[in-house]
Amino acid sequence: MDVFPTFFIVLWIIMCIFVAEINTFVLHMNPRHKFKPQISALCLLLLAVLFVACEADTVPFNLPPTLTVSEATDIYRKGATISGTYTKANENVGVETFGLLYATNSLLGDADTIFATPDQKRWGEYTIKLSNLTPSTTYYYATFTTSGNSIVNSDIKQFRTADNSAPQLGELTISDVTGYSFEVSSELLDDGGSDISLRGFLIRKAPTDITDLNIQDTQFNLGDDVKDFSTTITGLEENTRYAVRAYAVSSAGLGYGEIRYVVTGQVYIPALTAVSANITDKAGELNVSSSVTNTELPILERGFVYSTESSEPTINNNKVVATGSNTSFSATLKGLPSDVPVYIRAYAYTTDVVGYSETYTYVASEWVVLPEVSGITASSHGEDKDDQLRVSAEIIRQGSYSIIDGGFVFSTESSEPVVGKNQYMNLTLHSNVSFSTTISGLLQDRTNYIRAYVHTSAGYFYGDVFEYRQSDWPVLTTLDATNVWENTARLNATLERRYSSIEECGFLGSPTNSAPSFSDSIIIANAAANALSAYLDELTPDTKYYYRPFVRHAKGVTYGVTSSFTTTRVKVEHETYDEDNVIR
Repeated sequence: MDVFPTFFIVLWIIMCIFVAEINTFVLHMNPRHKFKPQISALCLLLLAVLFVACEADTVPFNLPPTLTVSEATDIYRKGATISGTYTKANENVGVETFGLLYATNSLLGDADTIFATPDQKRWGEYTIKLSNLTPSTTYYYATFTTSGNSIVNSDIKQFRTADNSAPQLGELTISDVTGYSFEVSSELLDDGGSDISLRGFLIRKAPTDITDLNIQDTQFNLGDDVKDFSTTITGLEENTRYAVRAYAVSSAGLGYGEIRYVVTGQVYIPALTAVSANITDKAGELNVSSSVTNTELPILERGFVYSTESSEPTINNNKVVATGSNTSFSATLKGLPSDVPVYIRAYAYTTDVVGYSETYTYVASEWVVLPEVSGITASSHGEDKDDQLRVSAEIIRQGSYSIIDGGFVFSTESSEPVVGKNQYMNLTLHSNVSFSTTISGLLQDRTNYIRAYVHTSAGYFYGDVFEYRQSDWPVLTTLDATNVWENTARLNATLERRYSSIEECGFLGSPTNSAPSFSDSIIIANAAANALSAYLDELTPDTKYYYRPFVRHAKGVTYGVTSSFTTTRVKVEHETYDEDNVIR
Protein backbone atom coordinates (compact mmCIF):
# COMPACT_ATOMS: atom_id res chain seq x y z
CA MET A 1 0.00 0.00 0.00
CA ASP A 2 1.35 3.42 -0.96
CA VAL A 3 2.49 5.44 2.11
CA PHE A 4 0.96 8.71 0.91
CA PRO A 5 -2.74 7.55 0.79
CA THR A 6 -2.29 5.86 4.20
CA PHE A 7 -0.89 9.03 5.67
CA PHE A 8 -3.81 11.00 4.27
CA ILE A 9 -6.45 8.66 5.80
CA VAL A 10 -4.84 8.86 9.24
CA LEU A 11 -4.63 12.61 8.96
CA TRP A 12 -8.28 12.82 7.89
CA ILE A 13 -9.41 10.76 10.91
CA ILE A 14 -7.37 12.99 13.26
CA MET A 15 -8.88 16.09 11.70
CA CYS A 16 -12.42 14.70 12.13
CA ILE A 17 -11.77 13.95 15.79
CA PHE A 18 -10.26 17.39 16.24
CA VAL A 19 -13.25 19.12 14.68
CA ALA A 20 -15.67 17.06 16.83
CA GLU A 21 -13.79 17.93 20.00
CA ILE A 22 -13.85 21.62 19.17
CA ASN A 23 -17.53 21.47 18.48
CA THR A 24 -18.20 19.69 21.86
CA PHE A 25 -16.10 22.22 23.71
CA VAL A 26 -17.89 25.13 22.17
CA LEU A 27 -21.28 23.65 22.97
CA HIS A 28 -20.24 22.98 26.53
CA MET A 29 -19.09 26.51 27.03
CA ASN A 30 -22.00 28.01 25.18
CA PRO A 31 -24.85 25.70 24.68
CA ARG A 32 -26.55 28.18 22.46
CA HIS A 33 -23.53 28.48 20.15
CA LYS A 34 -23.52 26.25 17.18
CA PHE A 35 -20.23 25.37 15.36
CA LYS A 36 -20.30 26.98 12.02
CA PRO A 37 -20.05 24.70 9.03
CA GLN A 38 -17.49 27.08 7.47
CA ILE A 39 -14.90 25.95 10.01
CA SER A 40 -15.43 22.33 9.14
CA ALA A 41 -15.33 23.16 5.44
CA LEU A 42 -12.10 25.11 5.86
CA CYS A 43 -10.46 22.21 7.66
CA LEU A 44 -11.59 19.82 4.98
CA LEU A 45 -10.25 22.17 2.28
CA LEU A 46 -6.84 22.37 3.93
CA LEU A 47 -6.84 18.63 4.27
CA ALA A 48 -7.61 18.23 0.54
CA VAL A 49 -4.81 20.57 -0.44
CA LEU A 50 -2.40 18.62 1.68
CA PHE A 51 -3.57 15.40 0.06
CA VAL A 52 -3.07 16.72 -3.48
CA ALA A 53 0.40 17.98 -2.62
CA CYS A 54 1.36 14.70 -1.10
CA GLU A 55 -0.14 12.78 -4.00
CA ALA A 56 1.86 14.87 -6.52
CA ASP A 57 5.08 14.01 -4.76
CA THR A 58 4.43 10.38 -5.38
CA VAL A 59 5.03 10.84 -9.22
CA PRO A 60 8.77 11.79 -10.02
CA PHE A 61 9.16 14.65 -12.54
CA ASN A 62 12.71 13.90 -14.07
CA LEU A 63 13.81 10.29 -13.92
CA PRO A 64 17.45 9.63 -15.20
CA PRO A 65 17.97 7.82 -18.57
CA THR A 66 18.74 4.15 -18.77
CA LEU A 67 22.42 3.58 -19.72
CA THR A 68 24.13 0.50 -21.18
CA VAL A 69 27.75 -0.31 -22.01
CA SER A 70 28.96 -3.25 -24.11
CA GLU A 71 31.64 -5.78 -23.48
CA ALA A 72 34.94 -4.62 -25.00
CA THR A 73 35.77 -6.13 -28.37
CA ASP A 74 38.79 -6.08 -30.75
CA ILE A 75 41.08 -5.98 -27.74
CA TYR A 76 44.77 -5.75 -28.53
CA ARG A 77 47.90 -4.46 -26.83
CA LYS A 78 47.08 -0.80 -27.08
CA GLY A 79 43.37 -0.58 -27.76
CA ALA A 80 39.86 -1.97 -27.77
CA THR A 81 36.39 -1.15 -29.12
CA ILE A 82 33.45 -0.26 -26.80
CA SER A 83 29.81 0.65 -27.52
CA GLY A 84 27.17 2.25 -25.30
CA THR A 85 23.60 3.60 -25.33
CA TYR A 86 21.17 5.74 -23.35
CA THR A 87 17.35 5.63 -23.29
CA LYS A 88 15.31 8.51 -21.83
CA ALA A 89 12.71 7.74 -19.14
CA ASN A 90 10.45 10.44 -20.59
CA GLU A 91 10.66 13.50 -22.78
CA ASN A 92 11.37 15.71 -19.79
CA VAL A 93 14.83 14.19 -19.52
CA GLY A 94 17.57 16.50 -20.85
CA VAL A 95 20.92 14.90 -21.85
CA GLU A 96 23.71 17.46 -22.14
CA THR A 97 26.73 15.17 -22.67
CA PHE A 98 27.08 11.50 -23.47
CA GLY A 99 30.09 9.24 -23.81
CA LEU A 100 32.58 6.87 -22.23
CA LEU A 101 34.58 6.97 -19.00
CA TYR A 102 37.59 4.68 -18.57
CA ALA A 103 40.37 4.34 -16.02
CA THR A 104 42.73 1.79 -14.48
CA ASN A 105 40.85 1.78 -11.14
CA SER A 106 37.47 0.28 -10.46
CA LEU A 107 36.04 3.50 -9.00
CA LEU A 108 36.81 5.37 -12.24
CA GLY A 109 38.82 7.92 -10.29
CA ASP A 110 40.55 10.42 -12.57
CA ALA A 111 38.88 8.68 -15.49
CA ASP A 112 39.60 9.70 -19.06
CA THR A 113 36.53 10.93 -20.90
CA ILE A 114 35.59 10.44 -24.53
CA PHE A 115 32.51 12.37 -25.61
CA ALA A 116 30.15 11.01 -28.22
CA THR A 117 29.82 12.94 -31.45
CA PRO A 118 26.72 15.11 -31.98
CA ASP A 119 25.20 12.46 -34.24
CA GLN A 120 25.93 9.71 -31.71
CA LYS A 121 24.39 11.84 -28.94
CA ARG A 122 21.32 12.49 -31.09
CA TRP A 123 20.74 8.78 -31.70
CA GLY A 124 21.70 7.76 -28.21
CA GLU A 125 24.43 5.27 -29.11
CA TYR A 126 28.18 5.30 -29.69
CA THR A 127 31.04 3.02 -30.75
CA ILE A 128 34.49 4.19 -29.70
CA LYS A 129 37.87 2.71 -30.60
CA LEU A 130 40.31 3.23 -27.75
CA SER A 131 43.99 3.51 -28.63
CA ASN A 132 47.33 4.30 -27.01
CA LEU A 133 46.51 2.10 -24.04
CA THR A 134 49.11 0.33 -21.90
CA PRO A 135 49.71 -3.36 -22.69
CA SER A 136 48.90 -6.02 -20.05
CA THR A 137 46.69 -3.59 -18.09
CA THR A 138 43.12 -3.88 -16.70
CA TYR A 139 40.81 -1.01 -17.61
CA TYR A 140 37.41 -0.15 -16.07
CA TYR A 141 34.79 1.70 -18.07
CA ALA A 142 31.19 2.89 -18.12
CA THR A 143 28.77 4.90 -20.22
CA PHE A 144 27.85 8.29 -18.74
CA THR A 145 25.42 11.15 -19.31
CA THR A 146 25.16 14.55 -17.68
CA SER A 147 22.12 16.79 -17.12
CA GLY A 148 22.51 20.00 -15.21
CA ASN A 149 24.77 19.29 -12.25
CA SER A 150 24.04 15.58 -12.17
CA ILE A 151 25.99 12.77 -13.83
CA VAL A 152 24.71 9.25 -14.34
CA ASN A 153 26.89 6.20 -15.02
CA SER A 154 26.06 2.78 -16.32
CA ASP A 155 27.29 -0.34 -14.67
CA ILE A 156 31.09 -0.49 -14.60
CA LYS A 157 32.76 -3.18 -16.73
CA GLN A 158 36.35 -4.09 -17.33
CA PHE A 159 38.78 -5.57 -19.89
CA ARG A 160 42.49 -6.30 -20.02
CA THR A 161 44.77 -5.25 -22.87
CA ALA A 162 46.83 -7.93 -24.54
CA ASP A 163 50.44 -8.74 -23.81
CA ASN A 164 53.23 -8.05 -26.37
CA SER A 165 52.24 -9.92 -29.49
CA ALA A 166 52.39 -10.06 -33.25
CA PRO A 167 51.87 -6.73 -35.06
CA GLN A 168 48.31 -5.50 -35.52
CA LEU A 169 47.34 -4.12 -38.96
CA GLY A 170 44.51 -1.80 -39.91
CA GLU A 171 42.18 -1.51 -42.86
CA LEU A 172 43.49 -2.24 -46.37
CA THR A 173 42.84 0.35 -49.10
CA ILE A 174 43.17 -0.31 -52.86
CA SER A 175 43.19 2.48 -55.48
CA ASP A 176 44.42 3.49 -58.96
CA VAL A 177 43.77 0.08 -60.49
CA THR A 178 45.13 -0.34 -64.04
CA GLY A 179 45.65 -3.31 -66.28
CA TYR A 180 49.06 -4.10 -64.79
CA SER A 181 49.15 -2.47 -61.35
CA PHE A 182 47.31 -0.93 -58.43
CA GLU A 183 48.06 1.16 -55.36
CA VAL A 184 47.65 -0.50 -51.97
CA SER A 185 47.98 0.92 -48.46
CA SER A 186 47.36 -0.11 -44.86
CA GLU A 187 48.19 1.03 -41.33
CA LEU A 188 50.34 -0.46 -38.59
CA LEU A 189 48.00 -0.11 -35.61
CA ASP A 190 50.37 -1.71 -33.13
CA ASP A 191 53.86 -3.08 -33.51
CA GLY A 192 53.13 -5.64 -30.75
CA GLY A 193 55.82 -4.20 -28.52
CA SER A 194 58.71 -5.32 -30.76
CA ASP A 195 60.62 -3.79 -33.66
CA ILE A 196 59.24 -4.59 -37.10
CA SER A 197 61.79 -6.53 -39.15
CA LEU A 198 59.75 -6.91 -42.34
CA ARG A 199 56.51 -5.48 -43.67
CA GLY A 200 54.66 -5.26 -46.93
CA PHE A 201 51.89 -6.89 -48.90
CA LEU A 202 51.09 -10.41 -50.06
CA ILE A 203 49.33 -11.17 -53.34
CA ARG A 204 48.00 -14.21 -55.18
CA LYS A 205 45.70 -14.86 -58.11
CA ALA A 206 42.29 -15.65 -56.65
CA PRO A 207 39.49 -16.50 -59.08
CA THR A 208 37.47 -17.43 -55.97
CA ASP A 209 37.71 -16.29 -52.34
CA ILE A 210 40.57 -17.73 -50.27
CA THR A 211 41.41 -17.91 -46.56
CA ASP A 212 45.09 -18.85 -46.51
CA LEU A 213 46.97 -15.93 -48.09
CA ASN A 214 50.24 -16.07 -46.13
CA ILE A 215 53.96 -15.33 -46.12
CA GLN A 216 54.57 -18.11 -48.64
CA ASP A 217 52.80 -16.12 -51.35
CA THR A 218 54.27 -13.37 -53.53
CA GLN A 219 55.66 -10.56 -51.40
CA PHE A 220 55.94 -6.84 -52.12
CA ASN A 221 58.13 -5.70 -49.23
CA LEU A 222 58.60 -2.12 -48.08
CA GLY A 223 62.06 -0.75 -47.40
CA ASP A 224 63.13 0.48 -44.00
CA ASP A 225 63.22 4.05 -45.33
CA VAL A 226 59.56 3.94 -46.49
CA LYS A 227 57.46 5.75 -43.89
CA ASP A 228 54.02 5.20 -45.38
CA PHE A 229 52.59 1.68 -45.33
CA SER A 230 51.82 1.81 -49.05
CA THR A 231 53.25 0.79 -52.40
CA THR A 232 52.43 0.18 -56.05
CA ILE A 233 52.08 -3.47 -56.96
CA THR A 234 53.15 -3.95 -60.58
CA GLY A 235 53.81 -6.71 -63.08
CA LEU A 236 50.25 -8.05 -62.90
CA GLU A 237 48.16 -9.66 -65.63
CA GLU A 238 45.31 -7.74 -67.17
CA ASN A 239 41.69 -8.56 -66.37
CA THR A 240 42.70 -10.87 -63.49
CA ARG A 241 41.34 -11.19 -59.92
CA TYR A 242 43.91 -11.02 -57.11
CA ALA A 243 43.77 -11.43 -53.34
CA VAL A 244 45.93 -9.04 -51.33
CA ARG A 245 46.63 -8.43 -47.65
CA ALA A 246 49.13 -6.52 -45.53
CA TYR A 247 51.57 -8.26 -43.21
CA ALA A 248 54.29 -7.36 -40.71
CA VAL A 249 56.90 -9.46 -38.93
CA SER A 250 58.48 -8.84 -35.52
CA SER A 251 60.28 -11.00 -32.95
CA ALA A 252 56.89 -11.53 -31.25
CA GLY A 253 55.30 -13.05 -34.33
CA LEU A 254 53.73 -12.54 -37.75
CA GLY A 255 50.70 -10.30 -38.10
CA TYR A 256 48.26 -10.24 -41.02
CA GLY A 257 45.67 -7.72 -42.09
CA GLU A 258 42.36 -8.44 -43.77
CA ILE A 259 42.18 -10.11 -47.20
CA ARG A 260 40.74 -7.98 -49.97
CA TYR A 261 40.22 -8.61 -53.67
CA VAL A 262 40.91 -6.53 -56.76
CA VAL A 263 40.41 -7.14 -60.48
CA THR A 264 42.92 -5.56 -62.86
CA GLY A 265 41.61 -3.70 -65.88
CA GLN A 266 41.51 -4.59 -69.53
CA VAL A 267 44.66 -3.28 -71.22
CA TYR A 268 44.55 -1.51 -74.58
CA ILE A 269 48.06 -1.16 -76.01
CA PRO A 270 48.51 1.69 -78.53
CA ALA A 271 49.71 0.52 -81.95
CA LEU A 272 52.19 2.64 -83.93
CA THR A 273 53.47 2.72 -87.48
CA ALA A 274 57.09 2.12 -88.37
CA VAL A 275 59.51 5.00 -87.88
CA SER A 276 60.32 7.16 -90.91
CA ALA A 277 63.65 9.02 -90.86
CA ASN A 278 65.80 11.47 -92.77
CA ILE A 279 69.01 13.29 -91.88
CA THR A 280 69.21 17.05 -91.36
CA ASP A 281 71.91 19.49 -92.46
CA LYS A 282 73.68 18.99 -89.11
CA ALA A 283 75.84 16.07 -88.12
CA GLY A 284 74.36 13.71 -85.54
CA GLU A 285 70.77 14.83 -86.17
CA LEU A 286 67.92 12.74 -87.52
CA ASN A 287 64.31 13.73 -88.18
CA VAL A 288 61.94 10.91 -87.24
CA SER A 289 58.15 10.56 -87.53
CA SER A 290 55.41 8.02 -86.78
CA SER A 291 51.67 7.83 -85.98
CA VAL A 292 49.26 5.99 -83.67
CA THR A 293 47.00 3.63 -85.60
CA ASN A 294 44.60 2.51 -82.87
CA THR A 295 43.90 2.94 -79.17
CA GLU A 296 40.90 2.67 -76.89
CA LEU A 297 42.13 5.21 -74.34
CA PRO A 298 43.41 8.81 -74.63
CA ILE A 299 47.11 9.11 -75.44
CA LEU A 300 48.87 10.95 -72.62
CA GLU A 301 52.27 11.28 -74.35
CA ARG A 302 54.00 10.21 -77.54
CA GLY A 303 57.50 10.46 -78.91
CA PHE A 304 60.65 8.46 -79.64
CA VAL A 305 63.15 6.45 -77.61
CA TYR A 306 66.61 5.39 -78.72
CA SER A 307 69.68 3.55 -77.51
CA THR A 308 73.04 2.33 -78.78
CA GLU A 309 72.95 -0.69 -76.45
CA SER A 310 69.40 -2.05 -76.38
CA SER A 311 67.83 -3.14 -79.67
CA GLU A 312 64.39 -2.57 -78.08
CA PRO A 313 64.72 0.75 -76.26
CA THR A 314 62.02 1.87 -73.79
CA ILE A 315 61.08 5.13 -72.08
CA ASN A 316 63.80 4.32 -69.55
CA ASN A 317 66.40 4.97 -72.27
CA ASN A 318 66.93 8.22 -74.18
CA LYS A 319 63.53 9.79 -74.80
CA VAL A 320 62.32 12.74 -76.90
CA VAL A 321 58.70 13.88 -76.56
CA ALA A 322 57.22 14.56 -79.99
CA THR A 323 55.03 17.34 -81.31
CA GLY A 324 52.00 16.87 -83.51
CA SER A 325 48.93 14.67 -83.21
CA ASN A 326 48.16 10.97 -82.99
CA THR A 327 47.85 10.78 -86.76
CA SER A 328 51.28 12.31 -87.31
CA PHE A 329 53.98 13.23 -84.81
CA SER A 330 57.69 13.91 -85.25
CA ALA A 331 60.86 14.94 -83.45
CA THR A 332 64.53 15.62 -84.08
CA LEU A 333 67.05 13.33 -82.41
CA LYS A 334 70.33 15.10 -81.73
CA GLY A 335 73.83 14.06 -80.79
CA LEU A 336 73.62 10.64 -82.41
CA PRO A 337 76.97 8.85 -82.72
CA SER A 338 78.43 8.15 -86.15
CA ASP A 339 80.45 5.06 -85.29
CA VAL A 340 77.81 2.68 -83.84
CA PRO A 341 74.21 1.76 -84.77
CA VAL A 342 71.38 3.62 -83.02
CA TYR A 343 68.14 1.72 -82.26
CA ILE A 344 65.00 3.87 -82.42
CA ARG A 345 61.33 3.20 -81.59
CA ALA A 346 58.24 5.39 -81.52
CA TYR A 347 56.17 5.18 -78.34
CA ALA A 348 52.80 6.31 -77.01
CA TYR A 349 51.26 5.64 -73.63
CA THR A 350 47.90 5.77 -71.90
CA THR A 351 47.05 5.49 -68.21
CA ASP A 352 47.50 1.73 -68.53
CA VAL A 353 50.44 0.91 -70.74
CA VAL A 354 53.11 2.04 -73.20
CA GLY A 355 52.96 0.93 -76.83
CA TYR A 356 56.03 0.79 -79.11
CA SER A 357 56.67 0.60 -82.83
CA GLU A 358 59.09 -1.80 -84.47
CA THR A 359 62.76 -0.93 -84.03
CA TYR A 360 64.36 1.29 -86.64
CA THR A 361 68.16 0.98 -86.90
CA TYR A 362 70.11 4.08 -87.89
CA VAL A 363 73.65 3.61 -89.16
CA ALA A 364 75.28 6.95 -89.92
CA SER A 365 77.64 5.58 -92.58
CA GLU A 366 74.66 4.39 -94.63
CA TRP A 367 73.15 7.88 -94.64
CA VAL A 368 75.99 10.35 -94.46
CA VAL A 369 78.39 11.33 -97.26
CA LEU A 370 81.40 13.08 -95.76
CA PRO A 371 83.08 16.00 -97.55
CA GLU A 372 86.33 15.54 -99.43
CA VAL A 373 89.03 18.11 -100.16
CA SER A 374 91.90 17.79 -102.61
CA GLY A 375 95.59 17.95 -101.98
CA ILE A 376 97.48 21.21 -102.33
CA THR A 377 98.80 22.80 -105.49
CA ALA A 378 101.59 25.23 -104.56
CA SER A 379 103.68 27.92 -106.21
CA SER A 380 106.64 29.96 -105.02
CA HIS A 381 107.10 33.65 -105.73
CA GLY A 382 110.82 33.68 -106.29
CA GLU A 383 113.90 34.98 -104.61
CA ASP A 384 112.26 38.09 -103.13
CA LYS A 385 109.57 36.15 -101.22
CA ASP A 386 111.23 33.01 -99.93
CA ASP A 387 109.01 32.84 -96.81
CA GLN A 388 105.78 32.85 -98.83
CA LEU A 389 103.94 30.14 -100.69
CA ARG A 390 100.82 30.36 -102.80
CA VAL A 391 98.61 27.33 -102.09
CA SER A 392 95.43 26.15 -103.77
CA ALA A 393 92.95 23.31 -103.16
CA GLU A 394 89.53 22.19 -104.31
CA ILE A 395 86.39 20.83 -102.65
CA ILE A 396 85.99 17.54 -104.46
CA ARG A 397 82.77 16.57 -102.66
CA GLN A 398 80.63 18.67 -100.34
CA GLY A 399 78.97 15.69 -98.65
CA SER A 400 75.74 15.61 -96.70
CA TYR A 401 76.32 18.80 -94.72
CA SER A 402 76.75 22.44 -95.64
CA ILE A 403 80.28 23.85 -95.66
CA ILE A 404 80.82 26.24 -92.76
CA ASP A 405 84.32 27.39 -93.73
CA GLY A 406 87.70 26.08 -94.82
CA GLY A 407 91.29 27.01 -95.44
CA PHE A 408 94.81 25.79 -94.82
CA VAL A 409 96.62 24.63 -91.70
CA PHE A 410 100.38 24.35 -91.39
CA SER A 411 103.12 23.45 -88.94
CA THR A 412 106.81 22.63 -88.75
CA GLU A 413 106.26 20.42 -85.67
CA SER A 414 103.34 18.17 -86.62
CA SER A 415 103.39 16.16 -89.82
CA GLU A 416 99.55 16.17 -89.74
CA PRO A 417 98.57 19.67 -88.60
CA VAL A 418 95.00 20.25 -87.40
CA VAL A 419 92.89 23.31 -86.75
CA GLY A 420 92.97 24.37 -83.14
CA LYS A 421 96.46 23.04 -82.47
CA ASN A 422 98.48 24.56 -85.32
CA GLN A 423 98.51 27.72 -87.40
CA TYR A 424 95.77 28.03 -89.94
CA MET A 425 94.28 30.48 -92.43
CA ASN A 426 90.50 30.47 -92.49
CA LEU A 427 88.60 31.31 -95.68
CA THR A 428 84.96 31.74 -96.61
CA LEU A 429 84.11 28.88 -98.94
CA HIS A 430 81.33 27.77 -101.21
CA SER A 431 80.50 24.24 -102.24
CA ASN A 432 82.41 22.64 -105.11
CA VAL A 433 84.87 25.47 -105.62
CA SER A 434 88.62 25.98 -105.61
CA PHE A 435 90.14 28.14 -102.94
CA SER A 436 93.60 29.57 -102.51
CA THR A 437 95.68 31.95 -100.44
CA THR A 438 99.26 32.98 -99.80
CA ILE A 439 100.85 31.66 -96.64
CA SER A 440 103.50 33.92 -95.18
CA GLY A 441 106.08 33.38 -92.49
CA LEU A 442 107.14 29.91 -93.56
CA LEU A 443 110.51 28.78 -92.24
CA GLN A 444 113.12 28.43 -94.98
CA ASP A 445 115.45 25.97 -93.29
CA ARG A 446 112.82 23.52 -92.08
CA THR A 447 110.06 21.37 -93.58
CA ASN A 448 106.64 23.03 -93.43
CA TYR A 449 103.66 20.61 -93.34
CA ILE A 450 100.58 22.07 -94.99
CA ARG A 451 97.14 20.72 -95.78
CA ALA A 452 93.80 22.08 -96.88
CA TYR A 453 90.63 21.56 -94.82
CA VAL A 454 86.88 22.09 -94.94
CA HIS A 455 84.69 22.48 -91.89
CA THR A 456 81.09 21.17 -91.61
CA SER A 457 78.81 20.35 -88.67
CA ALA A 458 80.34 16.87 -88.78
CA GLY A 459 83.77 18.31 -88.01
CA TYR A 460 86.96 19.11 -89.90
CA PHE A 461 88.03 17.15 -92.97
CA TYR A 462 91.55 17.42 -94.44
CA GLY A 463 93.30 16.87 -97.73
CA ASP A 464 96.69 15.21 -98.19
CA VAL A 465 99.69 16.76 -96.44
CA PHE A 466 101.94 18.92 -98.62
CA GLU A 467 105.59 19.25 -97.56
CA TYR A 468 107.37 22.52 -98.37
CA ARG A 469 111.06 23.13 -97.77
CA GLN A 470 112.31 26.27 -99.49
CA SER A 471 115.82 24.91 -100.05
CA ASP A 472 114.40 22.08 -102.19
CA TRP A 473 112.74 24.44 -104.65
CA PRO A 474 114.42 25.93 -107.73
CA VAL A 475 115.19 29.65 -107.79
CA LEU A 476 114.49 31.86 -110.82
CA THR A 477 116.08 35.26 -111.32
CA THR A 478 114.43 37.50 -113.91
CA LEU A 479 116.85 39.34 -116.24
CA ASP A 480 116.22 42.33 -118.45
CA ALA A 481 114.82 41.72 -121.92
CA THR A 482 117.29 42.20 -124.78
CA ASN A 483 117.09 42.87 -128.50
CA VAL A 484 113.88 44.76 -128.06
CA TRP A 485 112.63 46.13 -131.39
CA GLU A 486 109.36 47.10 -132.92
CA ASN A 487 107.99 43.55 -133.11
CA THR A 488 110.54 41.36 -131.34
CA ALA A 489 112.36 40.90 -128.02
CA ARG A 490 114.33 38.29 -126.12
CA LEU A 491 113.43 37.29 -122.57
CA ASN A 492 116.15 36.11 -120.19
CA ALA A 493 116.38 34.51 -116.73
CA THR A 494 118.72 32.37 -114.67
CA LEU A 495 117.78 29.04 -113.07
CA GLU A 496 119.16 27.42 -109.92
CA ARG A 497 117.81 23.88 -110.03
CA ARG A 498 118.71 22.74 -106.50
CA TYR A 499 116.97 19.40 -105.69
CA SER A 500 114.00 19.81 -108.00
CA SER A 501 113.02 17.75 -110.99
CA ILE A 502 112.25 20.17 -113.78
CA GLU A 503 109.21 19.29 -115.87
CA GLU A 504 108.65 22.49 -117.85
CA CYS A 505 109.98 26.02 -117.95
CA GLY A 506 109.35 29.26 -119.80
CA PHE A 507 107.91 32.70 -119.51
CA LEU A 508 104.43 34.11 -118.93
CA GLY A 509 103.70 37.38 -120.69
CA SER A 510 100.93 39.92 -121.12
CA PRO A 511 100.54 43.46 -122.42
CA THR A 512 97.79 44.15 -119.89
CA ASN A 513 98.29 41.92 -116.82
CA SER A 514 101.03 43.22 -114.55
CA ALA A 515 101.25 39.75 -112.95
CA PRO A 516 101.11 37.38 -115.92
CA SER A 517 99.57 33.97 -115.23
CA PHE A 518 98.94 30.75 -117.10
CA SER A 519 95.75 32.25 -118.48
CA ASP A 520 97.92 34.70 -120.41
CA SER A 521 100.54 33.97 -123.11
CA ILE A 522 102.81 31.06 -122.33
CA ILE A 523 106.20 30.98 -123.95
CA ILE A 524 107.93 27.66 -123.55
CA ALA A 525 111.66 27.83 -123.17
CA ASN A 526 114.44 25.31 -122.81
CA ALA A 527 116.68 25.35 -119.83
CA ALA A 528 120.23 25.43 -121.12
CA ALA A 529 122.52 24.90 -118.18
CA ASN A 530 121.43 27.51 -115.66
CA ALA A 531 119.84 29.95 -118.08
CA LEU A 532 116.46 30.47 -119.69
CA SER A 533 115.93 32.37 -122.90
CA ALA A 534 112.97 32.86 -125.22
CA TYR A 535 112.56 34.84 -128.43
CA LEU A 536 109.36 36.82 -129.00
CA ASP A 537 108.09 38.10 -132.33
CA GLU A 538 104.93 39.58 -133.76
CA LEU A 539 104.86 42.11 -130.97
CA THR A 540 103.03 45.41 -131.23
CA PRO A 541 105.29 48.44 -131.65
CA ASP A 542 105.48 51.02 -128.92
CA THR A 543 103.77 48.68 -126.40
CA LYS A 544 104.69 47.78 -122.84
CA TYR A 545 104.86 44.05 -122.08
CA TYR A 546 105.00 42.32 -118.65
CA TYR A 547 106.76 39.01 -118.25
CA ARG A 548 108.11 36.61 -115.64
CA PRO A 549 109.83 33.25 -115.85
CA PHE A 550 108.35 30.02 -114.44
CA VAL A 551 109.48 26.49 -113.78
CA ARG A 552 107.07 23.62 -113.31
CA HIS A 553 108.59 20.85 -111.20
CA ALA A 554 107.64 17.92 -108.99
CA LYS A 555 106.85 20.13 -105.97
CA GLY A 556 104.84 22.79 -107.82
CA VAL A 557 105.52 25.93 -109.78
CA THR A 558 108.23 28.50 -109.12
CA TYR A 559 107.88 32.02 -110.50
CA GLY A 560 110.43 34.70 -111.03
CA VAL A 561 109.88 38.37 -110.33
CA THR A 562 107.71 40.18 -112.88
CA SER A 563 109.56 42.57 -115.16
CA SER A 564 108.64 44.56 -118.29
CA PHE A 565 109.89 46.08 -121.55
CA THR A 566 108.48 48.41 -124.21
CA THR A 567 108.77 47.77 -127.93
CA THR A 568 110.09 50.58 -130.10
CA ARG A 569 108.00 52.75 -132.34
CA VAL A 570 107.86 52.21 -136.09
CA LYS A 571 110.92 53.82 -137.76
CA VAL A 572 110.55 56.85 -140.04
CA GLU A 573 113.18 57.84 -142.58
CA HIS A 574 114.34 60.91 -140.65
CA GLU A 575 114.93 59.03 -137.44
CA THR A 576 118.13 57.25 -136.62
CA TYR A 577 118.88 54.85 -133.75
CA ASP A 578 121.96 54.11 -131.77
CA GLU A 579 123.18 50.62 -130.93
CA ASP A 580 120.77 50.42 -127.97
CA ASN A 581 117.82 51.08 -130.28
CA VAL A 582 117.32 54.59 -128.92
CA ILE A 583 116.29 57.41 -131.33
CA ARG A 584 118.99 59.95 -131.74
